[in-house]
Amino acid sequence: TASAVVTGAVMAVFAAGSLVGNGLLELAVLGSSTRSARSTATAGSATSLLDTVGARFGEAITTGTGVVAASTTSAHLLGLALMILLIATGIRADKPREARIAMIGLAVVSGFAFLNWVLDDMGFVPGMLATTPLAGIGLVRGWKPGPSRFVTGIAAAALPLIWATEYLGGAGPQWGGRYILLSGLLLTVAAVVGIDTESARWVGSRIAAAGFAVTMAGLVWSGVYTHSFAETTHYLAGRPEPVLVFGDAHVSRQAGSVAVRNRWLAATGEAARDQAALVVLDMGHEEFGYVEVVHGPPTVGFDGWTASSVDEVDVIGGSSLRITTWKVDG
Repeated sequence: TASAVVTGAVMAVFAAGSLVGNGLLELAVLGSSTRSARSTATAGSATSLLDTVGARFGEAITTGTGVVAASTTSAHLLGLALMILLIATGIRADKPREARIAMIGLAVVSGFAFLNWVLDDMGFVPGMLATTPLAGIGLVRGWKPGPSRFVTGIAAAALPLIWATEYLGGAGPQWGGRYILLSGLLLTVAAVVGIDTESARWVGSRIAAAGFAVTMAGLVWSGVYTHSFAETTHYLAGRPEPVLVFGDAHVSRQAGSVAVRNRWLAATGEAARDQAALVVLDMGHEEFGYVEVVHGPPTVGFDGWTASSVDEVDVIGGSSLRITTWKVDG
């Protein structure tokens, strides 16, 4: 209808305005539009999908089904097992005996996943189906004739497009597949509509309760993570070096206002690191601390600078940061 067209046009104008406004703000503050550049590079890489199909397939499993923030074979198998059992439960939800058998399997896999999550010092649960298990039921029961079929089709069709073009390398540190949240929501709606028998309602209520439990566990972990990182942030702010250079920009970004109040630089890549060292000299300092996530022995060096000390600080979940103090030669 005409009103729907007008509403859609207004939404499109506001969406475009927010994008343009964000770009102008980045240009004014940072001198370049960082997110636009990243989006362009990612979209360009989608044209050579064959070169990255393995990485994209792995990240699709992680964001679609991942129970833990890891890209290991065992983590992928655990997520796929959860997906298969959810689909089987959705198919058999109308048959009480078979539905209960499938639910027992889900309970076993979910219990093992929860134990693995706790033993791994908790952490992100990146998979859509792991955080919103009703979406798995909707993926099966949303295809019945009626409006829910259209909704399910939109949600399902968006998934491969997103997985083919999303940013690579960030599948683990997120909750519930941040780029496919809307698909998860639509599939959940389809599940609620498709649960139309007494047996299916019995299944749906218990799966919904499991999803609520995952959310509560995430809320607890969010508090633990926030406090742990806050302690690390204040430790870094109290370091004696006049300037800190971060090899991972996300680490400094999570410090929030503390990063703004201190002389902290983010330098990703060799060229940026060399430039950061020059900035330190231009500021009149002959010493700085280089902060990096510990993945092994130190591999970073700065020409004209000598490492004088190395410290490590634990963050959370077995992760730690290495702070190397560098002093200018001579």
